[in-house]
Parts: sequence; C-alpha cells; structure tokens
Amino acid sequence: MLLKTLSYSALCAGLFVGGLSLFAPATEACIHPAKTFEYPLRAGAQRGIIFFHDGREELILRPSYQVEVDKSKIREDGTLPGLSTLAWIVPLPSLPDRYTEADDSLVTDLQKFAAVETDRQWRGGAAKGADRKNPSPAEDGAEFHEEVKVGNYTIQPIKASGEKGGIELNAWLDENGFGKVADATLKHYLDKGYYWLAVKLHKSEGLPANGTVKPLQISFATDKPVYPLKINAVRGTIDLEMWLFIKQKLDVKCLDAYGLWLAETEPTMGDGAVQKNRETAFDKLPESARKALEGAMEQQKSLRPLKEGPLYCYRVFGQNLDEGGKLSKLDKDLEFRFEAAK
Repeated sequence: MLLKTLSYSALCAGLFVGGLSLFAPATEACIHPAKTFEYPLRAGAQRGIIFFHDGREELILRPSYQVEVDKSKIREDGTLPGLSTLAWIVPLPSLPDRYTEADDSLVTDLQKFAAVETDRQWRGGAAKGADRKNPSPAEDGAEFHEEVKVGNYTIQPIKASGEKGGIELNAWLDENGFGKVADATLKHYLDKGYYWLAVKLHKSEGLPANGTVKPLQISFATDKPVYPLKINAVRGTIDLEMWLFIKQKLDVKCLDAYGLWLAETEPTMGDGAVQKNRETAFDKLPESARKALEGAMEQQKSLRPLKEGPLYCYRVFGQNLDEGGKLSKLDKDLEFRFEAAK
C-alpha cells in the first residue's frame, strides 16, 4: 500500500504536498466534472472537519481531486481550461439550516495543529439528543427544497421518500451531472429518512487542477456526530482524513467497525506515535478553525460551550475503506460515540 512506503516524516508534514493527496487516488471519482470534460479526474482522500455539541454539528467538507493532464495544459494560475464545474452528493440525517464557505487554509492549518509525532521513523507493518424530531412519513416522491448559493457552491437539498422517490432522485441526479446512486446505497438512505444535498462547485474562469478549493461548511441537527461514508460504497478506493472536535472523550473503539484509526492506535505509525493537541481549547485553535466555529456560534447557542474549557481534537485516518465491499455491508453511516461518564 502506498502509505506504507512513505517515510513517517512525510506523514507528519500533513499527508499533503503541493496540494496533492499522498493517499493513493481513487479508481472511480465520487466527484463528477461536466460530461464534456476531456481529461481523467481522480478523487483524492476525502477531508472533513466536525465540530459537535448538544445535538448540533458543523460539518466542513473539502473536495479532493486531481486531474491527470500534461502540465503544459495548466494555466499559470493553476486552473485548467474546461474544468469549471464539479458535482457530488452529500446525504445527511436532517435538513441543514446554514451553509458557508470556510477558509481555504483550514485543512492545512489543522494538519499542522494536529500533527503526529513519534520518537522513531514510521515503519511499515501489519451527547445530548438533538431537538430534531423524526418526521412523519412523507408521501412517495422527491421533494426539492429551496436551492442555496454560497460563494462558488450551489446546493440543492432534496428529500426522497419511498421507491418512487428513489427513482425520481436518481433520474434527477443522472440528468444533472451527479451520476446515479447504487440501488443498495440508495435504499439504505431512503429507509433512514436522510436528506440529499446535490452540491455543485462552479467557477467560470476555471477550477484548480490540483483540487485546492475552499471547503463547504454545513450546519445541521443530529443526536451524535456523523459523517457521510456509506455513500462511497462501490466507488473505488476511499481514503479519509478528518478532525473531530468535541467536549467529551471519544470512545475510540467505535472506529474499528469502519476501519478507521488514530495515530496512537495504529501499529504502523511507529512506537510512541502521538497526535499533537489532543486536549486543547478554543483559543488555541488555528485562526481559520476559530473563525469557522465563531460564525456557527452566532446562530447556534448549543455550540457555544465549545468555546469554554477543555476541547478534544481527534485526527482520524482511514485507507482503502471500501476494500472487499466493506462500506456496502455497513448498517449505518459513520457515527462517533463518546466514552461513558465515570
């Protein structure tokens, strides 16, 4: 595996060099360019940030991709002619009520903030419930909520119900450049009453060929921290790097079912591997992270306790998460649990 051939110093640098993921690229993109785009586009490692407290989640997603094209085709500013639109879908347990763009430096800032340190080179080797109530059963069909535009992002929230809703949703996604969702994956989210966000990133002057774009921040109600992982089933190699900020300690055993790991729990990270700033505080966070959280706190009182007292930061890794069809076998999306109170 590619990760196991890299030196640990490369990992400490943030698994990120020159805007390109050091994870192996996906064999099939979950991100779709326009149908007229002529070059291969590969999805890189997914990167997400979660701030969670008291039934409210701020989920920040940065699309990661790389265009396989001769460097001579790329403009001096890093953009690529013909690459102006990308589309993907995000399933969530409730309808978001706030969207915004986060600072483009957020991911690299957090990679430095939560860097992994060790006493030797990395070597190869083997809350409280949300106020959200369960909605009453909806009539079969797809309901299109008001479209939202934030910066270069356009988000179309959709609620699909029943078999008819799944058919209508998949037809709309396919017609609008998002690609169809696999039947089993579609049924999973339909049965759980999830909402679908059809996200398009558009920049008429062109998007960067190396995938360095501003993250999208989404706010929604949920009784536990969640991340849309199962949607990636049967879509090729899926690698994940994320940061979870919470007031309670994480029950790290909950990561095992998804094939995820922390620096301290993965033997191949090397003896004595430790993540920096596991226990931290709001005023110690990078400016880009404080800015993202402060904006959310203005509207969501439930998040304001994150600004007071200790705050836990967990940098979570995952590699080739759908190996052997693992994601298709999950009976729930990625959910994080807390340690039991002592």
